[in-house]
Amino acid sequence: MHKVTLLLFCTLLAACSPANKARQGVMPSPITVKRPAYPAIAFKQRLTGDVMLSYDVDANGNVINPVVVSDTANGVFNREALNAISRWKYEPNKPYKGMKKNIRFMINRQ
Repeated sequence: MHKVTLLLFCTLLAACSPANKARQGVMPSPITVKRPAYPAIAFKQRLTGDVMLSYDVDANGNVINPVVVSDTANGVFNREALNAISRWKYEPNKPYKGMKKNIRFMINRQ
């Protein structure tokens, strides 16, 4: 009896896990991508860098819970990277947790 109860509990726990639910299916594709603004101070100093972001996509295709995972310029580009990714739009009805995106800030040298 105890084994059956334990098995039932573990099965229910796994089925209710938000991470498992959100990762089912195909990763959504972006349908609207907003480019980040280049911070004026970084442009004047000719700084470049990368910001790695982690975020979730809800059922409406909105980016939620964006956070900076790492950056290469001591936070100079973090605000603009977060602002840009927050305005991205993904395919609806494909919620997904744990999306990752690297945003590279480079000055075009022509």
